[in-house]
Amino acid sequence: IMDLNNDKEIASFTIVPGQFFGEMSLFLGEPRSAFVTVQTKNALVYEIAKESLFELFESNPALLEKIATKVAERRRSNTQTQRNYLSHLSHSGLADSTQYTLKLIKQWLGFK
Repeated sequence: IMDLNNDKEIASFTIVPGQFFGEMSLFLGEPRSAFVTVQTKNALVYEIAKESLFELFESNPALLEKIATKVAERRRSNTQTQRNYLSHLSHSGLADSTQYTLKLIKQWLGFK
């Protein structure tokens, strides 16, 4: 992971089949904070546009909740955003981070 503000590598890891990246930007509208490079010739990468998600999640709310759980897990493990995230949770009165993340995703996608 590169810190785009300082042009400096801050972490390095390998994504294995079934894993994903870019979820904070896709589901919450947050600016990109890193970039990924492919180190194999047989990588299969899909791009998902925000616009394609509304209908999918509207017809399958359980999938949206599963994704909100994963995004919440990533947010908790992200040490750079953890302090701001926990501070916001304590001020908003939302104790459950999955419910808070679900709310953010729904707002970003335009659910009412």
